[in-house]
Amino acid sequence: MSPDGSRLYVTFGDSVAVVNTATNKVIATTPAGAGAVIDANCVKPGGCIGNPITFTITVNPGGQLPDMIETGDLSALTTVYGTPSASESFTISGVNMRDGITITPPKGFEVSLDNTTFSNTVTFGNLGTINTTTVYIRIAAATVVGAYSGTVVLSSNGAANIDLPMPKSTVTPTTLTVTADNKTKAYGAVNPPLTITYMGFVNNDGTAQLIYIPVANTTAVTSSPVGQYAITPSDGYSPNYNIIYVPGVLTITPDIIIPNAFTPNGDGVNDTWNIQKIVSYPRCTVQVFNRYGSVVFSSVGYGTPWNGTYGGAALPTGTYYYIINLKAGVPVLSGYLEIIR
Repeated sequence: MSPDGSRLYVTFGDSVAVVNTATNKVIATTPAGAGAVIDANCVKPGGCIGNPITFTITVNPGGQLPDMIETGDLSALTTVYGTPSASESFTISGVNMRDGITITPPKGFEVSLDNTTFSNTVTFGNLGTINTTTVYIRIAAATVVGAYSGTVVLSSNGAANIDLPMPKSTVTPTTLTVTADNKTKAYGAVNPPLTITYMGFVNNDGTAQLIYIPVANTTAVTSSPVGQYAITPSDGYSPNYNIIYVPGVLTITPDIIIPNAFTPNGDGVNDTWNIQKIVSYPRCTVQVFNRYGSVVFSSVGYGTPWNGTYGGAALPTGTYYYIINLKAGVPVLSGYLEIIR
């Protein structure tokens, strides 16, 4: 320092800078040789002489540092796979900001400024003061089953980050209903392909997202008698789904052949309604109706084929309708029948 305090001499390397203390500006830079030291207001090798001068240097910052203020603690959240959790919130504000504030949640979570539109990160505010703003956080619908925690990071240019702890939160499996489709086959035929219907997939999932795809089985075989047999689905697995199984039914129908027309004209050919193999069902009931819904033929068993008469009189040519109940645990058979004379 010069004796009058008007100059400050600063050595650096092999040079010395001269600072005008009135303006705080460097007014000259001069080579000083190796190992330069200051002596009064001259610079020379070998050291300094003279009394030391005590002084204070104050460094004023260009402006106050940016500062973020967060309020609120977060609690653990929970939801089922495919459904976003309920949201919770905290507030954040800033002063002397050089930029906006960015909120980055940990994996599995998403944030929003309006509690409606959520995303992986949000940025808001700009230079200067950022008023108190509410930030919402929730578990995302696409987050798979598991436990999630970490920190919500609040960051901005020039400001110290704020790490807001997110307690351990959980996603549990959702329900997937797996139903075996009902099937029908004729007695003596091979089993049809057994298929499955799914209800409850979320997040555009499908069977490709299942680790093990369910299969359907039945005890019925080609030679199984007429009746109904359970179709049982099983063996599916996914950590994101609790699978509920609903059985289906395989119905084995008789192999009877029901003609849809006959010609009762007395020529000895096709004069009766001959239902083939129905004699195997002696407890069956057979009913025939005219177009007005009146019964024109009814029998228990079908030992004698119908000849197209009612009350001893020949019925006219036309369309009639039948209902046959084989009493064999299979659906009722129905259809139309033509009398041709």
